[in-house]
Amino acid sequence: MADISKEYKTISQIAGPLVYVKNTEPVGYKEMVNIRLSDGSMRRGQVLDSSGDIVVVQVFEGTSGIDKDASVRFLGETMKMPVSRDRLGRIL
Repeated sequence: MADISKEYKTISQIAGPLVYVKNTEPVGYKEMVNIRLSDGSMRRGQVLDSSGDIVVVQVFEGTSGIDKDASVRFLGETMKMPVSRDRLGRIL
């Protein structure tokens, strides 16, 4: 997993709901991502592919307003969802 203290300003492409980030340290599949826009607002996303030199991130709130100057931070963890003890081990 990536070092969460690092922010990357290496967005190479934005296409639909996807952001392509290059020159990162190794990141995990489905790792959560924070993207800070130039106006200070934040978007969240998830790694879809990290097999090559470019990491593909799906942005949950959409990519409108994101430009190549935005910074990307990999959080080092996957999405988590709280469940009750009754649901643990069950398939939903």
